[in-house]
Formats: sequence, C-alpha cells, structure tokens
Amino acid sequence: MRVTVPLIVDAESGVNEYLDRDGSRTPVEFLCGLGLDKPIRA
Repeated sequence: MRVTVPLIVDAESGVNEYLDRDGSRTPVEFLCGLGLDKPIRA
C-alpha cells in the first residue's frame, strides 16, 4: 500500500508527537519561512 505524507509539517499539527512509543527518537524541529513576519516552527 502506498501512502503519501508531507515531508515538512507544522510543529503544532501533532503529526510527529507519537513518532515512537518508547521516546527514544524525537522529531527534528526547525524554523522556516524566510521573509515571513513570524517564522513557522516545523
């Protein structure tokens, strides 16, 4: 089954909150949106 997902998501979306169950891996977080008044936490 092919599943398509976004490569970059807004940090507040909650998509990566349960990346793993034991807490050994955490999602990468960074600011993006050059030129925006408020950068996006992704």
